[in-house]
Amino acid sequence: MMGAHNSVASRFREQCPGIFVMKCVCHSAHLCASEACKALPRRCEDLAREIFNHFKCSSKRQSELVQFQEFLNLKPHKILHPSQTRWLSLVAVVVRLLEQWEALKMYFTDIWFSEKVVPAELIFHDLHNPFIKSYYLFLEWILPKFTNFNTYFQSDKTVITVLHEKLCMLYRELLLSFMEREYIMKTALESVDPFRQDRYLSDSEMYLGLGVRKELDKLNPNEHKSHLKEFYKRCRDFLVIACAEIKKRYDFKDNVISKLCCLTPENAISNSFRKSTPSLYSLIVELPLIVSPHDCSVIQKIDDQWRILPAFKDILQIDEILSVDNFWVKVLQSGDNFSELANFALCAATNCQDPACNAVLYDPLPAPMKNVGPTPANVPLPTRDDCFTGSEIPSRSRSLCTPEGEGTERTEDLHKTTLKKSSSSSARKSTTSYADAVKAKPSSSHSKSSRSKASKENARAPADPEKVTPVGVAGLSSFDPTTFSAGLLQQVGEMVGSLGTRFEQMFAQLSSTINQSGQSLQDLSNRVREHNDRFAGLTQAPQANSPVWQVTGPPTATSL
Repeated sequence: MMGAHNSVASRFREQCPGIFVMKCVCHSAHLCASEACKALPRRCEDLAREIFNHFKCSSKRQSELVQFQEFLNLKPHKILHPSQTRWLSLVAVVVRLLEQWEALKMYFTDIWFSEKVVPAELIFHDLHNPFIKSYYLFLEWILPKFTNFNTYFQSDKTVITVLHEKLCMLYRELLLSFMEREYIMKTALESVDPFRQDRYLSDSEMYLGLGVRKELDKLNPNEHKSHLKEFYKRCRDFLVIACAEIKKRYDFKDNVISKLCCLTPENAISNSFRKSTPSLYSLIVELPLIVSPHDCSVIQKIDDQWRILPAFKDILQIDEILSVDNFWVKVLQSGDNFSELANFALCAATNCQDPACNAVLYDPLPAPMKNVGPTPANVPLPTRDDCFTGSEIPSRSRSLCTPEGEGTERTEDLHKTTLKKSSSSSARKSTTSYADAVKAKPSSSHSKSSRSKASKENARAPADPEKVTPVGVAGLSSFDPTTFSAGLLQQVGEMVGSLGTRFEQMFAQLSSTINQSGQSLQDLSNRVREHNDRFAGLTQAPQANSPVWQVTGPPTATSL
């Protein structure tokens, strides 16, 4: 997906010059934490899984644990299962285990002395190991920093303007935990080397969370010297790997993300911020797909509006507590004095634009790029001004559009002609109502053959150009949503009428078949009855007073 050669991202860059491609920050944060957790002992994760597996299939064991929880006045919470693929989900497991740590110690102590099973013995020793608990306390302190970052950027609000700031805060906080403060504060973040050991803090100076400090203060340093050294080394490796992964996945010198912070409401209406950022030109030139670098008049308007915006704070009645998108929408709705600035900010921060302002959007595609990809009948692609017409429009759906002014008239003419043909065809087809279609039912004798013949003819016949719905030009500026909706409803009505007619024909054919079958059964029943009567007459013995006896007399042995 994101490879440098022959990937989706590389092909986007080839076909869309000026496009900005960025990886998912939430997934990147998860990968950083997952890679860093590999520096900790594997026994920490195995202990969580073994405790969960011990209780998951036994109601008796769960009820026994509840008794210990009630004895210690703990909430009767269940043990959580750590996910195998998401290390960030481990923070909830860690918090739950630390909450129930004393109850678990008492429970497995009782199990070990009563049952003498090996799994319970291993869990018993781990729960009484102070360094295992210290690792859990360290994870309880460090993992929420990644989960909080991940949760923040899963928001539905526009938060890309603070991405650089949040990443810098996370990166700097991790660095300050194991490196010298003076080196971190006086060196640019992109220049800080997490592997520089001469800037590392000593083991006792490292900050690993308040819980770790309280737990280690209970130990005698002389008795656990080797274990303490290994513990500090693994925790430092965790922090070093986390910082290295963040630096590898995010470019702190990025010219776009680092400059989007000026579009936040608090910076947009701040007079003091204008001292460090008096102009937006450095950000505008990094986004050529929004404003052409050669359109100096538009750039000048945006800069002028940016410089005077703080002075109109009270007049516009805008507040810095608004979200980024709501803030700039309110600025846009205040009038035409800040339309160019508001449209640029919405395009840069939220990928949206006001359709009434056509001065901001521009696609600087080179001439060989204007016909990229196959187009039906060599029709030029629509320009950015023809893509959408409505109140709320996503703007940057123009990656393969032609430069402004090329091919617009021809495309609009084609669209008008196609819509005219479709409307006339719909008008002709609407003359047959649903009731008329139901009345005009074919006879049952030849309905099946006529349907099969018609289906074969339709399969061989080419598509009627008048019945083809226009594709690829439905978003042009001449598009009328009301006409399109009416035509669509008309087509749906015709389809329903056609289906009704077919169902009526099927029911008529089925009824005729049933009637014919009933008649055949009646004839068969009559024939069987006649045969029965004849057979009964042949097998019946003649009476003594019958005419046969009077004429011929009783039968003789010879005649019989």
